[in-house]
Amino acid sequence: MSNNGKHISDNKMIGVLPPGIINNIKIYDIYKPHEKYRLKSGLKIKKDYFIINQYLWEWFLLNYGGGPEISIDGFSSS
Repeated sequence: MSNNGKHISDNKMIGVLPPGIINNIKIYDIYKPHEKYRLKSGLKIKKDYFIINQYLWEWFLLNYGGGPEISIDGFSSS
């Protein structure tokens, strides 16, 4: 179920559910020949994506799964 963009459990004792797995499919292209994931051109930071540090990325990945990690000029982003 959805309520203002939040997923709410049918069980009232649970309440708001976690967001689910990380899905970066809409914001990346595969960069060849190295087969690395690269951010699509034309996207706007803080609108289409956020840059986070490696520790935060690893926490999100551990807790929610999914991906892939996208490298941006030496930084990692989700």
